[in-house]
Amino acid sequence: MDIKEIEGQARLRHLQACVFPILAEQGDSAGVHGSALLFRREDHHYAVTATHVAKYLETHAEVMSAPSASHVGLTDAWSLGRGTLAKTAEEEEDVSVFRLEEAGVVERLRAGGHVFLCNDDVEPLPQASSTCGVFGWPAAGARQVDRVVHGKAVAMLLARLAPPPGSRPTDIFLEWPSVDDVPDLAGISGSPIWAVSEASGVWHPSKEIKLVGVQHSIRRSDWIRGTSWSVVNKLIDRVSGR
Repeated sequence: MDIKEIEGQARLRHLQACVFPILAEQGDSAGVHGSALLFRREDHHYAVTATHVAKYLETHAEVMSAPSASHVGLTDAWSLGRGTLAKTAEEEEDVSVFRLEEAGVVERLRAGGHVFLCNDDVEPLPQASSTCGVFGWPAAGARQVDRVVHGKAVAMLLARLAPPPGSRPTDIFLEWPSVDDVPDLAGISGSPIWAVSEASGVWHPSKEIKLVGVQHSIRRSDWIRGTSWSVVNKLIDRVSGR
């Protein structure tokens, strides 16, 4: 295995540690309804996702976060519990922040190998020519065998597009993947958008992939769309009472 393969696997482990699929039960079955990122600021911890996905977090009696990076038994999945939600409208930026307030949830996530990112992992929105990454859990990649749901994450590197006329200043548009066999990407809503750059000095995945936004919609064959992390910062301020 060469150094590039080792670095690639390290990036994937880093992403899997901070991004998780959101599962919702329907009778005896369950499916992926979106993705979310774990984030912390000071002593508070959050799940960041798209607003149209956050409704599943609000009905936490039926919604479960998967503590495994690839599969979860339905009897082992569990709710994020109670929390406070701050959100923008679906028809606007479509971003939500869910502050985790249930006792023991943060400790349980960390014990399962999850990692909460922080402001050190964020950087300003890059120029239009920059490369961005998206990592999430499409619904089409999930399958249930007996009482175990197997998920399949997707990681993509995409060029940033110039926003079309009428876009908001906080909009991020990425090119549609330039391959023929793009899977159904429904379910990646809520996935983080990363700026990707070459790191200098001692290498670590967190040095070359930085948070810049949250993905929330797609137009197949045209673009993948998200919202700048600046909106997430404002929502965290709001939910923290600032």
